[in-house]
Amino acid sequence: MSEKQKHPSSHAITGFLLVIIGGLFLLDSLNILHFGHFVAGWWPLILIIIGISQFKNKQQSGGTILIFMGVLFLSATLDIINWGSIWRFWPVVLIIVGLQILLKAKGHSSLFHKLGKKVNENYFNLSGIFGGGDHQIVSQSLEGGEALAIFGGLDIDCGTANPTDECVFTFTAIFGGIEIRVPKDWQVITTGTPLFGNITNKSGSGDGHATKTVRINGTVLFGSIEIKT
Repeated sequence: MSEKQKHPSSHAITGFLLVIIGGLFLLDSLNILHFGHFVAGWWPLILIIIGISQFKNKQQSGGTILIFMGVLFLSATLDIINWGSIWRFWPVVLIIVGLQILLKAKGHSSLFHKLGKKVNENYFNLSGIFGGGDHQIVSQSLEGGEALAIFGGLDIDCGTANPTDECVFTFTAIFGGIEIRVPKDWQVITTGTPLFGNITNKSGSGDGHATKTVRINGTVLFGSIEIKT
């Protein structure tokens, strides 16, 4: 049995966790299971705090989206805005996205159509919000890029790209996953803040024969960032 068959990928684990978390929140929303007022009412503060931190990383677009979503969810959980009974079923979104990521990790088609994109920019900016996409980076002077996955997944292929000496990627995965494939001669240095998630480097980091070095800064909340060759 191959190593890939023995151990589930980070995307599969992320999808599974989203389904479980969505199910738990749904049970709480339907008053079948109770998390308590603090967890049930104030959890969107996590999104707001992470959104604010993104501004320090110069990710204004991702930070703005997270703050907006956090304020939106908080207004509903604290009954500041009455969303009606439909709000009780918002965790279904988590379950659907989790199933989508699980299907993709298993090699099946996702629940939503995802368009592929070839990117020839020296600095890319990608996002997958309630969805995602497969992107091929082909720049021969790659300086880095940003990727934001919220309730979705992104697959980034850098197999034919050529990085500069100062190539830095900044990835954020919130209730979602980001997978990046790199050539075998890349040494990948990872730093980040995984909270109820993980940042996994399966690239081998050049296996002692690296000719190029890139850095990946990651922020993860109930999600995953996976680097592989």
